[in-house]
Amino acid sequence: MAAGGGAGGRRKKSEETRSRIIEAGREAFAAKGFHDTRVSEIIARTGLGHGTFWLYFRDKEDLLRTLVEEMLRRYVDENLADRLAPGRADAGGLAGIEEVVSGVVRVFEDNRALHQAILEAAMRSEEFAGVFDRINQELARDLRSHLSFLLPGGLGADPEQVSLLLVLTIACGSLMWAKGFMHCTREEYVRNLSALLFSFVGCGGAAG
Repeated sequence: MAAGGGAGGRRKKSEETRSRIIEAGREAFAAKGFHDTRVSEIIARTGLGHGTFWLYFRDKEDLLRTLVEEMLRRYVDENLADRLAPGRADAGGLAGIEEVVSGVVRVFEDNRALHQAILEAAMRSEEFAGVFDRINQELARDLRSHLSFLLPGGLGADPEQVSLLLVLTIACGSLMWAKGFMHCTREEYVRNLSALLFSFVGCGGAAG
């Protein structure tokens, strides 16, 4: 029993240490961007020994990848998992699109500085560009599943390409809105973007 408790305690401490590094990385990337952030700066924010970082992550790209995966999981948990449950009565049409867009915008709004670091890393690193692409593809697959409920008539085009286009449009548009380039409130941005997407996708589905 004592040995099991000891192992459990070590595991909990390890998880806490990893979480501290992850949060320190989030803060550092948000403050300085991906390129200008050094591992030494990340670990200094935790108060841990420098070598501790390498016990949990290969490099700062590995840490950023973990942050991206957390962001994706949050999106799925908050916006898709429950909606795709069998028997769920969900809003359809424009109202459903607006609900989805609002959730996506909220994720990017909450992580605007981190999103900039992600884009910077994708532009500078072929390896991370591949990770970024796989994440977008996964997000597009989830979104495509949800759109099939909202628009039972179909997407009116290649569903994979349409869903990926929507993901990239929402992501880039949300970043521009967060930086103040849209000159509108959050509610106005969500409503207008939703109407645009519904017009594009909905009319295409009707035509099909």
